[in-house]
Formats: sequence, C-alpha cells, structure tokens
Amino acid sequence: METAGRCGGIVLVHAENGLVVDYLENRALAGGADGAEFLRRGRPPQVEAEAVARSIHLAALAGCPLYIVHLTCREALAEARRARADGKDVVVETCPQYLSLTEADVERMGSLAKVAPPLRTADHPAALWEGIRDGSVDVLGSDHASYTIAQKGEKPFIEAPYGMPGTELLLPLLYSEGVAQGRIPIERLVQVASENPARVLGLYPRKGALLVGSDADIVVIDPQGKTRVRAADQHTKSDYTPYEGWELSGRVELCMVRGEVVVRNGELLQRPGFGRFLPRRSAGGRAALQPGFPRAGSR
Repeated sequence: METAGRCGGIVLVHAENGLVVDYLENRALAGGADGAEFLRRGRPPQVEAEAVARSIHLAALAGCPLYIVHLTCREALAEARRARADGKDVVVETCPQYLSLTEADVERMGSLAKVAPPLRTADHPAALWEGIRDGSVDVLGSDHASYTIAQKGEKPFIEAPYGMPGTELLLPLLYSEGVAQGRIPIERLVQVASENPARVLGLYPRKGALLVGSDADIVVIDPQGKTRVRAADQHTKSDYTPYEGWELSGRVELCMVRGEVVVRNGELLQRPGFGRFLPRRSAGGRAALQPGFPRAGSR
C-alpha cells in the first residue's frame, strides 16, 4: 500500500477475512453444509465488513487510496460510510449480481451462481441500491469470470470455481433494474458505470466523457425496446448466464469504441487486435469524484 501510494496508484481489495473464512468453511463442512448453506455459513457478511474496516485503516496508515471491489452487503457499506464521514479516501464498487440476485438463486442454479463474496439474502440489494442513489457506492463493475457450464460442474459444489459471466449484461441490467424501475436516474447510471471509474483510475477525460479529445466511446440505448436474455446471444467463452430468460427494459442498439462501431443490434463487429493499451495518470481515488460533481442522484 505504501508503494502504491508513493507511485500514484490505488489498491483494489477483495474484502473478506481469509483466515476467518477458512475456519468457518471448515466448520461448515464438518457440519455437512453444502450449496447455499455452505456459502452462508462460510462467508457471512461479518467477514466482509471486518475486512472492509481493516483495509480502510491500513490504507489510511499507508497514505494510499483504497478501492473496495464487489461490495455485497449493508454491513460492509456501513463501514465505508463511517470511513467517509471520517475523511478516509475509499472508493466503493458493487456489481449487478449483488443488486439483482440472491442466495435463492444459488439454491436454484447451484455452482453456476457460486461467487465470492456470495450472493446475499433478499434484504441486501435494496441497501446497495440506496448506496448508489445516495453516493455511498461510487462504481459499478461486472466481476466477470467466463467459466463454462462444464468448468462449473466438473467438481462438487465445494470445489467448483467462484465467478460468473457479467460484462455484456452490466449496462442492460443496470438500466432495466435501476433506471427503468425508478431506483436511480439515468445520469447516476452514467456516473457509476462510466465517468466515475475513469476518474478514479486516472483515465478521465480520455475515457468516461463525451468531450473534445475524448475517445468517442458511445452506447446508444432504445429505452422503449426490450431485451430477452439468452446465453446463445452472448459473445464470451461462457455458455450460460444466470439471467437466462429475463426480459430487460431497454435495448442496446449500438456501441462505439474510439469512434468505430463495434456492436450493432447484438452483432459483434470488432476486429481482432482492435484493443489498445491505456496509459493513465496517477489514480485519483475518491477525491477525483468531488470537484464539480453533481450530487449523487441529481438530475
């Protein structure tokens, strides 16, 4: 953390207390737990909240900006809010799966919905949506992991890998479940999914903006359209999606990167080798979100 701070970096932390998780998982196994029960007993919200609090204190001691990835629960969010009130530089990210899925989906899908930290009970997504709305959650990420059904199912649940696909549905899910449902305004969606990540990581205004000199990365959405989620329509290695069959409000019509159309009406037009390395300035941390920023949820 000290080295990252000196070099203008930012530390991204998966916030779970690994030692406690090991102990709790062993105890859960000894008690015969499996599936959602194994995750519930082995990785409860307390081990996430404790790790968030500890990371915040260590980052402050080291003088380093902190970025909490894929935050899942209200207890961990409360720790981040307390730190913010104390002037600590901590950025909070959550993901669509923690806003739209619950541990009931682990019961339904088994290891296909096994992620870490795990999907929580149904009361946590509402707290995270409120965090996006009030500015406590700064960034939306996907935590994409392109496993196949075979990779997820070749071992028992306990040994199956953690992770699920999510990149292609990040924006459609956030628009449908957030904007279309009235949970957040579209301006806030643009902030947390585009502008804020670019600012925090030192890529703004090349990324995260539509300004003279920016990269002309543009997404066009038909707000009246509908999207039926099918794994067969996705473009990653994964051959499944936990959202199979969902009907989402809004439809992505067009995606442009650096002024070139890469997706049109669901068809991938990108050519191999089109990607570019992105050099960046020093990571801004949460301080980069403050000057001139509209209040969270404002229009």
